[in-house]
Amino acid sequence: MKKILIISSLFLLVSNAFGAGGTFILDNKVADFQKGIVVDQPIFDVDGTTGLPSSFTIGVYSGTSESSLSLLATTTTQTSPTVTPGYFAGLSLDDPSVTPGGNAIVQVRAWNGSDFESATVRGVSSFFSVTTGGVGMPASLPTTVAPGNDPIYMTGFQSFSVMNVVPEPSTVALGVIGGLGMLLRRRKN
Repeated sequence: MKKILIISSLFLLVSNAFGAGGTFILDNKVADFQKGIVVDQPIFDVDGTTGLPSSFTIGVYSGTSESSLSLLATTTTQTSPTVTPGYFAGLSLDDPSVTPGGNAIVQVRAWNGSDFESATVRGVSSFFSVTTGGVGMPASLPTTVAPGNDPIYMTGFQSFSVMNVVPEPSTVALGVIGGLGMLLRRRKN
């Protein structure tokens, strides 16, 4: 009996360490006419009409709430003669912070540079909810939870545009500029 308990415990530990989270698929261009679902939500460049080029990084953030998001994966938009800029391929993701079959809060971010925080051109989607798969053995894909709300196709995802970000001056820089201004004013008097 002890051996069965030990083996069962080890199996649970190993299965939780590898892919125990909720799974979902992120894709911003899908047409499934059998289910009546069409998703066509490109990410736009600064002008708001041109699709985002492949030089941008797309980051998928997920968690159990808006304040608990973490980066799950990065990709780029697709650019080829047959694919319009602004779209990214379906990403199969596993979020260990979300229980299989639970709701994940997801946000998509796009940026040009090494990371989102330091990028001078960036944008974010609205938050949207996804009912995850990953339940059972083998792990299930997400399923339809309500008509017209199929999490496989991310119907909650909405298009967005990136924009130029003007970096905020640091407090030290503002203090130095203020000090220089005071010195110049004092010299004139």
